[in-house]
Amino acid sequence: MNVKLFPSYGFSANCYALEIGNEAALIDVGEVTPEILEYVSEKGESLKYVLLTHNHFDHIGGVDKVLELSDAKLAIHAEDGKNLTNPSYNLTSRVGLSNPALRVDIMLKDDDEILLGGETIHVIHTPGHTVGGVCYVVGDVIFSGDTL
Repeated sequence: MNVKLFPSYGFSANCYALEIGNEAALIDVGEVTPEILEYVSEKGESLKYVLLTHNHFDHIGGVDKVLELSDAKLAIHAEDGKNLTNPSYNLTSRVGLSNPALRVDIMLKDDDEILLGGETIHVIHTPGHTVGGVCYVVGDVIFSGDTL
């Protein structure tokens, strides 16, 4: 397993790339940086998922571009997925950002499992920051988004 950090330029949220075997996933693409665009281009078909920990603007702002450039599937907990493109819920209306047009491929729930490169990513529902917040756990690594 390999984890890469893509620091945010404009927000306090970071994006992570999770690589297991020959497959990869991006977690919380809050904005599109040159480094993320290069990564998506390099990974090509091996980029299987964009995993969201929750539906706020600083975690979803770059997802539309990544999905446009790849065949990755977008996954989010069902409680946040149903309001993903609602500017009042994702807070784009509060910060003056354009609301991304996103399609959800996988609506997650607590205890779901996602296979990546032959390993299991466990989904843990952690409501609080949002009603559909989740953490992703693989091995001894946890991706927590804004969950404290």
